[in-house]
Amino acid sequence: MNAKIDLGVSKTSLAQFKERFKSLHQKREESRKINHEQVVEEDRRSKLPANFEAKRRRQEWELAELEAKKKAEERGEDFERLKALDTQADVAEKMETAKRRKNNPDTGFASYEAMSLRQYERQTNSIKPDMESYQKMKEVV
Repeated sequence: MNAKIDLGVSKTSLAQFKERFKSLHQKREESRKINHEQVVEEDRRSKLPANFEAKRRRQEWELAELEAKKKAEERGEDFERLKALDTQADVAEKMETAKRRKNNPDTGFASYEAMSLRQYERQTNSIKPDMESYQKMKEVV
């Protein structure tokens, strides 16, 4: 009963099979490790605040802006002028219109209270005080 059964598989093909199995096993382990690292990284990113990337980009931009400002001061140049020279005209115009729109308090009808407040401010700003007559009245009293 110790008879060996030959299934038509030679030792070389068995060695090739084992080698292929070993390489596939290594690839699977490597893929598993990479996947685990990606899952950990994704979990870390999901725990960050929603605006983290925007904050980080803004901080990097501000840091670069400060460094450029220091370099311009060291060279004795006006940073705002250099910045304006680097800005395209159409982009600068868009930024200016956005600033004007932001500073415009009249966004249309919001409520009667807001409307009356805007009217009051507009009317009080349009009043030009007559300081001479004020001084005369002050002296009389």
